[in-house]
Amino acid sequence: MNNIDNRDYFRLSDKIDAQYKLISPDQVSSEKADQHFADAAELSVFKELYALDMENQEILRELDSQNHLLGKFLANISQRVDLISQKVILNDYWDANALSPNIIDISEGGASFKDHQYLADGTQLALRLIFTEAMLGIFCYAQVRNCQKEEDSEAYRTGVEFIGLNPMDRKIVARHILRQQSEARRHQLHSQPDISPMKTSKEP
Repeated sequence: MNNIDNRDYFRLSDKIDAQYKLISPDQVSSEKADQHFADAAELSVFKELYALDMENQEILRELDSQNHLLGKFLANISQRVDLISQKVILNDYWDANALSPNIIDISEGGASFKDHQYLADGTQLALRLIFTEAMLGIFCYAQVRNCQKEEDSEAYRTGVEFIGLNPMDRKIVARHILRQQSEARRHQLHSQPDISPMKTSKEP
């Protein structure tokens, strides 16, 4: 199996908190990854809301093409529900300040994160990844592909390969990457200096 650093996926740094539990190989086939984390139920609700929102967006696009006014009205209702749900999440559960984003990069195939514990190649993990800006969390199994100590640091950079990432979680990762990629392009365009040629006055 190829090392995950050689995978042909777009990778980027972002605000993602990774927590893991060491597991035995037989647990991968007999247990769900979220069973290893106490907050699995709450995070699963957030993901279900996200899945419904994705489905609603497709329906709204179809409605808008047939009846623009109705599509806009329903889109406004959907946005209002989103704002209310985000308010509830922030008040009752979410504390981004308590999280410590440690993901170095991520792709649909795997991720790299910083940690103070050395993990041997082949070690299998139950992973909880929290996307702090999107307020989303996913659970999956992963296998350590490499673990190297960083220079001038006590931390290790650990690369893992996802094991059987389900379609919904893969879509969350993919959409997250595309969104961050778009934001990076916009930032690059805004930071570029104006190199348009200066106008010169015509001589009489």
